[in-house]
Amino acid sequence: LEQDRAQHLNDKDPSQLWLAFMDLWNATGASAVPMNKVEEQRKKYFPDIHFSNIEEYITTAEKANHII
Repeated sequence: LEQDRAQHLNDKDPSQLWLAFMDLWNATGASAVPMNKVEEQRKKYFPDIHFSNIEEYITTAEKANHII
C-alpha cells in the first residue's frame, strides 16, 4: 500500500494517489467511524430509513434473482 502511494506521489493526475491513500486508510482502520456516533446520527437524521448490512444485501439478491 505504501508502495502505491509513493509511486503516484508526483503524478499530474492525483486520482491514483487519492485511491492509494484511501486503500491505506481502509487497511489501517483510519476511515472507520465510531459506531455509537453512527447509530446516534442514523436515529437523528434518518429515522425512517433502514440501513442494510452485507448479509441482508446477499439475502435480498438471492430472493430477487440477484437484483437489489
